[in-house]
Amino acid sequence: MTLWHVLEHIPDPLAELAEIRRILRNDGLLVVSVPTPWSVSDHLSDAIPLHLFYFDKATLTALARKAGFRVLRIEGRSSSGVMAKLKKAGIRDPRGVVVRHWRALSKLRKLLHAMTKHLGHPREITLYAVPSDR
Repeated sequence: MTLWHVLEHIPDPLAELAEIRRILRNDGLLVVSVPTPWSVSDHLSDAIPLHLFYFDKATLTALARKAGFRVLRIEGRSSSGVMAKLKKAGIRDPRGVVVRHWRALSKLRKLLHAMTKHLGHPREITLYAVPSDR
């Protein structure tokens, strides 16, 4: 079962993971990818936040364990989420914008990546887990 940037939008993530555990076969694998609190703030442009929850490695691990999973590994990435942010800002063809303005955006991306790497906080984490009673 995979949840790519879904869990942070669900009002009761523990109940959701518990239901997934209930229906997941004992030889199944859970993969969850979520933004972290260090991702670019999603409430700067909207009065209503895009995400209900943010997780870090410790909270996502604890949540998975409480729902009945054994965590195999959890890893962080510094995905920028630029396309989603541009779409949210109302740009209909974000890929076209990136292609047209690649030189300027590339320099900005490199700068942001260097800053994020220096801070040491991933903007996205992915958890891999199996049922704990496996």
